[in-house]
Amino acid sequence: MRKQFNIAIVLVLVCIGSSFAFANSSKIEQVFSYDMIGMDVTYLESIIGIARKTDTDYQTKDYLVDGCHLKVGYNGLSIESLTVDLTNQCHFNLRDIISYNAVVPSDKLVFGMTGPVTYYADCLLGCGNAYDPAVYELYQGPRAESFRELLLSSISDSYEARSKWTDTMIAKEGEEWVMNGYFNCDPYKYNNVAINALEGEKVDQITIGYNLESRKQLKFGCDEIQSSTNSATSPLPKSDPSVKEIPFQIAYQEADYTYFLGSQVVEGEILYEPNDMYGRSVFFIPDLASSQRLGIDANTFYFLNDYSDMNDEELKQANYYLDFNMNFDDPKFQNSYCTIKGKAKLQIIGISHYLPQESETYIYMRSLRNVESGPFRVSCE
Repeated sequence: MRKQFNIAIVLVLVCIGSSFAFANSSKIEQVFSYDMIGMDVTYLESIIGIARKTDTDYQTKDYLVDGCHLKVGYNGLSIESLTVDLTNQCHFNLRDIISYNAVVPSDKLVFGMTGPVTYYADCLLGCGNAYDPAVYELYQGPRAESFRELLLSSISDSYEARSKWTDTMIAKEGEEWVMNGYFNCDPYKYNNVAINALEGEKVDQITIGYNLESRKQLKFGCDEIQSSTNSATSPLPKSDPSVKEIPFQIAYQEADYTYFLGSQVVEGEILYEPNDMYGRSVFFIPDLASSQRLGIDANTFYFLNDYSDMNDEELKQANYYLDFNMNFDDPKFQNSYCTIKGKAKLQIIGISHYLPQESETYIYMRSLRNVESGPFRVSCE
């Protein structure tokens, strides 16, 4: 009898504790959950009340829950997405949203807390004053997370952060390419630049659900222009059938110095390596087939395009030209002895050989065009 009485007390205490925890959990915390995706809208409204507004064209419903503006995307009777604006009046804990078994206060949410991600933007250049364009960070989970998606957006990200991303793309692609939003059509192309620039920036809105790229129209207009504009606007085209191959010939020779002139598309490996002797340098190592075609020794390291003993501006030019897409301003990169390696196909137009017997050799290649390069691997001490 005593044992049964004790069990009854424990059960009562458990129920009281559960009820207390549920009572102290706000409604917005209860409903802003991946468990709510796929539920009927009527079930959601049994907890938070009816919608303040319904837009049947965009299939969204607006609610005000605990001071938070909640927008629900629906399809038929089912919930497809949940969006909350993170204003000064809206504070709650994000439970199991950023990562499993994690609780993150909504006012502590910033870009870069999950990954891998891709970045998009409404507008980055020539936006006007009609509205505040947002930047988006999209996370698409693996099968273990049931392919769930998380979309963070911000209009409060700093000018400096957005400019790092924008300026890199302008330098490589031109202002018109950025102004037309073509970066959204191939978000992986400059994704490393965006990650390094935007990590830690404040988030103003969070969306969870599925098919968020399509629902938010992050690639609006890309179907019409992607195939025709990339090759037309890029200052460094990846393929050009008009390039003529001209065999290398000796253009100048004196004592230990020989300069070869021609035009050949050469394949090999790019190596960026800071060192005490040459400073910050970029080397090009032609592969065996290219070396044989050029009549040079295999596995020879050539300085590339005066990218040796570089200052910060020259390093930035090398970064743009070779498609490194690295944030060299990152202290983690600067304070470590980092090297970059990757495949490359370059149009070489000049080769210099200075091979004296009693002094330092100097072997140099001048590249007119980066036909193709990457992906690159980074290793740091």
